[in-house]
Amino acid sequence: VRQVSGSCVAAGFILCLEGLCMTSKLHRCFHPAALLCSLLVLPAATVAQTSAGGPVASVLFADGVVTSNGGGQNYRVIGKGSKLTEGETITTSERSFAIIEFADKSRTTLRPDTAMNIEQFRYANTVDSDGMLLRLLRGGVRAVTGLIGKSRPDSVKFGTSNATIGIRGTQFDARIC
Repeated sequence: VRQVSGSCVAAGFILCLEGLCMTSKLHRCFHPAALLCSLLVLPAATVAQTSAGGPVASVLFADGVVTSNGGGQNYRVIGKGSKLTEGETITTSERSFAIIEFADKSRTTLRPDTAMNIEQFRYANTVDSDGMLLRLLRGGVRAVTGLIGKSRPDSVKFGTSNATIGIRGTQFDARIC
């Protein structure tokens, strides 16, 4: 991926919205382990419920320094198995990445030097109330939607400082460039 006059250029379909680049193809700069883990077939659906204040996601894999802050939690270093709640901001340092799995089995891979906030996540296995909004503060992510995205794609959104993107597919890449 290279930057040309304010927009990202890479192989595959690309959409640039005021600094946010999305592509349906993989960027070559993903760490192989993160790519492999994020492409794993989603396990069979399980009925899960999340309530306000309870865990909404967990860390499947972390390499390097990965931290979290907010959501009723103090600043902490997180790793495999760490539980995440609504309102937390997850940050990866340089040369670090993390794979986050949400209660609906959606997965998000955070690239190096990325900050993402779990702004809203509701999953009670009811179509009317389920939804998620993740805010990309800097860096890049690769996401594979889960049960919320399958049952109600318009309820899965990624936001940046410049735009909010509704997801209509099963996977995508986004990068602030």
